[in-house]
Amino acid sequence: HESPVEEALPVEFSSGDDRIETPEGAMVKILNPDHIVMKDIPWQTFPPLLGYNRAKLSPDSTLLATISRAGRKEEDPLIAVREYGKGRTMVFASDTTPHWGVNFMKWAHYQTFWLRAIKWLAKKI
Repeated sequence: HESPVEEALPVEFSSGDDRIETPEGAMVKILNPDHIVMKDIPWQTFPPLLGYNRAKLSPDSTLLATISRAGRKEEDPLIAVREYGKGRTMVFASDTTPHWGVNFMKWAHYQTFWLRAIKWLAKKI
């Protein structure tokens, strides 16, 4: 929070505890399936996430996916991207490791997603 890294990110994180635990699984909604980071991935098979960090989308960012707690209408950014200076930034507001992302790590398209995201960030695609 309030760092040079935050200035570059496509979202703004809270200065307080922004963790949302969702042991029942959080609902993910894909908003931009045609963005190069998201394209040709069967998002309908995306597994439930067990938590995420709440954030607010920065005005000049592109929201690719949202996440919400089961039974709630409020949606928070899950995947957002932004052109910044001469580069690009991206946020995945959950976990890529076993704590919240255990199901995600086992997903057949986990590696495809991350390889595509890294290539997009590096301006290789």
